[in-house]
Amino acid sequence: LGFTGCNGFVIHPDLGTWTYLGEMLVSIPFEPDDPLLDSCGDCTICVDRCPTGALVGNGQLNSQKCISFLTQTKGYLPDEYRYKIGNRLYGCDTCQQVCPKNRGINTEHDDIVLEPEILKPRLIPLLQMSNKEFKNTYGHLAGAWRGKKPIQRNAIIALAHFN
Repeated sequence: LGFTGCNGFVIHPDLGTWTYLGEMLVSIPFEPDDPLLDSCGDCTICVDRCPTGALVGNGQLNSQKCISFLTQTKGYLPDEYRYKIGNRLYGCDTCQQVCPKNRGINTEHDDIVLEPEILKPRLIPLLQMSNKEFKNTYGHLAGAWRGKKPIQRNAIIALAHFN
């Protein structure tokens, strides 16, 4: 599959970190692949650029500080993380965006085309949505499983960052 990078992601030689791992149970024996000997070497760009210092190196992550985790958490967010969340409504990806192993990798998929209003929603209408409107608009997206309240909280934080 790949090797474990400094950011804790499996890094595939052709796809970088932009993958999802799945599991399938079968009764057919498989020979194991040869392990990849690639590594991040001395590179620590992802660790250095992590907005909250959640990456501690050697593939370890302090999930309680990770913006991806924080944007999905329900309830109160400590002040120290509100500024660092910035205008993110869900997730982060900074460690993937700066990873040299991801350079030149196409992350676009022909089967997945989202409307601009879904990708970058207007924040005030998002705050005014009912549960039903939220489900109808965003229910098909991965981030909708947490419900609208964490997303609305993040929208308030994002609005606070506009000048």
